Amino acid sequence: ARIEDACVVDDVRASADEERDLREFDGYTTAADELESGIGLPWKLRLRLEDDDGRGMQVHSRMSEEYAAGDEGTVLRPGMTVVGVLLSASR
Repeated sequence: ARIEDACVVDDVRASADEERDLREFDGYTTAADELESGIGLPWKLRLRLEDDDGRGMQVHSRMSEEYAAGDEGTVLRPGMTVVGVLLSASR
């Protein structure tokens, strides 16, 4: 699969209008996460993935400094290859 889009949201239910550009988080650290210190919930990274057959998946994870923009620009970019693992609680 590959990344179609990478952005940041305050809630996994956030609409596309509420997405924030990953570049806005240049210099972000989990220790200084203003959202978490304000309401107790951290920013979330949102990735939209698509495979070669056109199947899509949206994945969220806690925002981390490893994903934030740096000197070279954003770490995660559209077109980058990714691998995901789905786990089942029933098997």
